[in-house]
Amino acid sequence: MDTNYSTERLNIRDFTIEDAPFLQECLGDKDVARQTMTKPHPFPESLAVESIEKYHKFKKDGAANILALTLKDTNQFIGLVGMMFKPEHKKGDLGYLLSKPFWGKGYATEAAKKMLEVGFNEYGLERIAASAFADNPASLKVLEKVGFRYEGTSRKDAIKWGEARDVAFYGILKEEYEEKVGRDEGSKEVKKE
Repeated sequence: MDTNYSTERLNIRDFTIEDAPFLQECLGDKDVARQTMTKPHPFPESLAVESIEKYHKFKKDGAANILALTLKDTNQFIGLVGMMFKPEHKKGDLGYLLSKPFWGKGYATEAAKKMLEVGFNEYGLERIAASAFADNPASLKVLEKVGFRYEGTSRKDAIKWGEARDVAFYGILKEEYEEKVGRDEGSKEVKKE
């Protein structure tokens, strides 16, 4: 079954092999790769193809759904968003990344918000977790904007390119999400009056 969601400015869809050069360009940027836990630098196109094939296998196996982000008006590839699943615990782990030219424009927030909706309403999750390097304030801000709660920082939890880095952990429960959506909808109603 194909996955295709949209937000105000984004299409969120399954990856195709044609996305490989764009994924390679995105992850080939050292600043982007630095904020990922596992992506190497340089990031060759062959690894992009392999990654897309892996995303399809994850989806087929029910282990994850990793999706391409494109701009709705131009169809330009700008990054990815996805969720790894632990169905036995009704839990998901959210992740996202954007090509550097699209940082700071609210796209990650828009994509993360949509994935929370999908995770809780379509997948029936009870909890969604997320983590980011503690020295990545932009990513931490995205998580807080969409309703995640800070749960702690593990010091020197990950080694990236030989450097031990702290990792901040966040989580949101279904009832917290529903409460936030209700508040957001309420504030939209007030603004319309």
